[in-house]
Amino acid sequence: GPLPPGQAMQQSADAVDRARARYVPTFYPGTVLLVRAEVRPSYLGVIDDDPEMGWGSLVGGGVRLETPGSGHCQTLTPARRRPVARRLAGPAPARYAAAAR
Repeated sequence: GPLPPGQAMQQSADAVDRARARYVPTFYPGTVLLVRAEVRPSYLGVIDDDPEMGWGSLVGGGVRLETPGSGHCQTLTPARRRPVARRLAGPAPARYAAAAR
């Protein structure tokens, strides 16, 4: 039968931890779109000083950073979905368009 909620959540967290431990990122020659919350919580012991979140050295065509002007949990709320989608669907800045050629 189904697992109790606490046990199911723990199994899911364990699977994510195993996948994270095995993941080895490789170089990507293209451009990457990184959507990063503008308002982020701070956590004790976490250094959040890289706007590209570690992807810069792995991407040959550059990282296109978009900040939707909200916190992580508010980014896709009904009031924010359309403005975020319009922003992401718009033309890429010139430096990324040039890198993609």
